[in-house]
Amino acid sequence: MRRLLPWFLLSAAACSGTQEALLLLDVERGPSVPPLDHIVVQVPGRTAEWAGDAPYKVGLYLATFGEVTVSVDGYAPQGRVGHASGSITLTAGQTKTLPLSLEPLDQPDSDGGPGGAPDARPADAPVDGTALDAGVDSGPIAADAPTDAASDRAPAPADLPAPVETSTADATCSPRCAGKTCGASDECGGRCPNGSCATGQSCLQGVCSDLFAYEPFDYPVGQLDLPGHPNAGGLGWRYGWVGPGPAITPMTLTVMSGGRSLAMAGRSVLVSKEVESTTIRLLEIATVPAALRENDQEVGRAGATLWLSVVAQVTEPPGPPMWQVAGISLDLGPAGKRFVGFPGYGPGGYLPNWGITNMQETLYSSTPVTTKALLVVSFVFGPDPRTKLWVNPPIGSNAPPPVPDTELIGADFRFDRVRILTKGAGAYIDELRLGATFASVTPAAP
Repeated sequence: MRRLLPWFLLSAAACSGTQEALLLLDVERGPSVPPLDHIVVQVPGRTAEWAGDAPYKVGLYLATFGEVTVSVDGYAPQGRVGHASGSITLTAGQTKTLPLSLEPLDQPDSDGGPGGAPDARPADAPVDGTALDAGVDSGPIAADAPTDAASDRAPAPADLPAPVETSTADATCSPRCAGKTCGASDECGGRCPNGSCATGQSCLQGVCSDLFAYEPFDYPVGQLDLPGHPNAGGLGWRYGWVGPGPAITPMTLTVMSGGRSLAMAGRSVLVSKEVESTTIRLLEIATVPAALRENDQEVGRAGATLWLSVVAQVTEPPGPPMWQVAGISLDLGPAGKRFVGFPGYGPGGYLPNWGITNMQETLYSSTPVTTKALLVVSFVFGPDPRTKLWVNPPIGSNAPPPVPDTELIGADFRFDRVRILTKGAGAYIDELRLGATFASVTPAAP
């Protein structure tokens, strides 16, 4: 079933929200700086804080453009022990990375916070309890910027570690990389310089696999975006999740199809109906199989097929007139390119069913969004681009049914990040996978 988005809704959605820049910080601790218990990052009008020791890979959405100065202070039990600063030029919609190295201070402060008082912060800079403000505008399904103040959120628990690196240390790959030491970069996903995985495979945690990105959302219960809250697990990602909205819940969205259950790691993400989510996570392009990479920055080589799976359920029956959306968006920079889940409901005949959209055309399955479902999508990139959706296909099979629930033809695209996008519809999201085969994204539980 096809639905063309009315031009006036396209126009209104494209103008909603605020184009912001995504600033990624790679913060290292210099060799003479002692181990840290937290860092404080200051940008114009804002302060954000992360617990744990360096290195830090963190992100901030900023609406301040032009030359932006960033200041980072590192703190240990004895006080402020390291400092770094740098400047970077930002424009709306950009994603830029700023590397900073903390250097030791000649005279460490005697307290635990900047400005001469424990945990003191500049009076004009509110503490950013979410690691960023609002999401970016990404076209027809983009949400307006959230308006909740950072001060309304609970501070990060002091005993939680900082987000961790997702790259794997020395390990070995199998089968074709058996016995080889993982290292800098090569055809095996940047892990096995002396060996290689099969064509189309990546190497994650020392194992050659058709799966190249996995997010089980198996984190401690609480807001996903709080600084210091673990949010950088899984496989195949750069940095952690960046952006407000989702919370980790104890619930596991167990799903069964074809007589078998999906392999799951526990816990899930919940976004309430009252909260907008524009939370993103960048892919580690080096771990994407070469057959799927268009270049070193994007996924989507012409002629290649990518598979995505996610478990989802809308928690409340949707209803007009609010524009509603809940699911996973594949983005290139700030622009949404494909969306999987609940594409929207409102005037113009939209259906409250699981579907897909290329931001111009929306297609629906016959399954209501209130049904807990394993959504599996194949993306065939140009010259004959196609997007196919299966709802609850057989788990643990090598191939899906020959006929999908719906298929979208045309509109080629590339992407470099994944976004949890919800507005006006509470939803659970769990078990996000990206791979080179159907079987890699639909593994059965033992």
